[in-house]
Amino acid sequence: MSGGAPTVEGMESERSLDQLPRRDRLILPLLVVLTVGFMFLLSEVAARLIWSEGGVDSCRIRDPIIGWRNKPNCVFEMKAPETPWVEYRFNECGYRSSAPCGPKPSGTVRVALLGASLSEGYLIPDRETFATRAGDELSRICKRPVQFQNMGTVGCYPIYVYRRIDEALTINPDAIMLAVAPFDVQQPIEAELLSSRMSIQPVKPAPRRIEALSPAERLEEALSESRTMLVAKHFVYQDEQTYVRLYLLQADRAGFLHEPFTSSWQRRFADLDLLLGEMADKIHAAGVPFLLTVVPEHAQADLLHFPDLPPGINPYAFNKRIAAIAAKHGIVFVDVFKDFARVRDPSRLFYPADGHLTPEGHEIVSQGIVRDFMNLHVPAFSGCYVSGNE
Repeated sequence: MSGGAPTVEGMESERSLDQLPRRDRLILPLLVVLTVGFMFLLSEVAARLIWSEGGVDSCRIRDPIIGWRNKPNCVFEMKAPETPWVEYRFNECGYRSSAPCGPKPSGTVRVALLGASLSEGYLIPDRETFATRAGDELSRICKRPVQFQNMGTVGCYPIYVYRRIDEALTINPDAIMLAVAPFDVQQPIEAELLSSRMSIQPVKPAPRRIEALSPAERLEEALSESRTMLVAKHFVYQDEQTYVRLYLLQADRAGFLHEPFTSSWQRRFADLDLLLGEMADKIHAAGVPFLLTVVPEHAQADLLHFPDLPPGINPYAFNKRIAAIAAKHGIVFVDVFKDFARVRDPSRLFYPADGHLTPEGHEIVSQGIVRDFMNLHVPAFSGCYVSGNE
């Protein structure tokens, strides 16, 4: 018979549950929780053994002007769960470059590269960073030494790059280049730091977080440090449809993909416009070209290949806005988005869980830099030529 009448078996099941001793009603759920917890613990141990990490960044130190810098003549090795062991070696100025940073040798072209972890080549061997690759390829094409003095430092976002312009000019560069990603622009700038930018006062150390966290927030923090969760992300994020869908759920974090931009992103662009304009004035006054490039985030690179974009989403929006700011201040814009758009499988260009570029990603950036250095009338490269340039 149809209808919702309880069956004899269902009634007996409900009766048996009601007849359970009160102790068992507490113990059974507890056993379930303990079993799940034990299984998670086992998976965490296994994940940490297989997806290991090691080493300590012993070269990065606090700096009263730029927040962080790398120790001169310092070397360390580090391994992230998604990467092999990587050696970081810094020259006598604390730059990640094999070439000395002292007086520029005759006939050598020197580029001072600024930026954060993207420029430094976080998780990437030195020989595979876009700075080293571009320097080697330009040296081959131009038939003279081209060295990138890689001043990139983890955490050196645009407000701190602003504070390094004088330092960059002291090494007598033929060009100064800045590489940024949307994540760099998203980082908040303290109002005091922005208003006092001209005086370059010492930076106050970031305050330690002391507020009490709710149990849910503590659980979220613990899960973010879980190696099991990292491994899960590594595999789940390799599916570009899934990754993009999850990424777009982060409202402000993904705001640079939306048109029109939100008020918070408009404010960030205004701050960047101000900083880049004043940086350009100082660099141009020294008679040095200023170049700027934007490297896409993982989700952006995936969206470049989507035939049907979600409503209001434009993966080129951020790149176009930064290019417009660059043009306004006479900054040479190096567009590497066209290079990323040509890659059939963009997921291999990024470490899925970490989000930084892989060696393959750095190779794509270096290709765009080499091409545009030839085509955009940078004086130091005026005598070089690449066949088949676009």
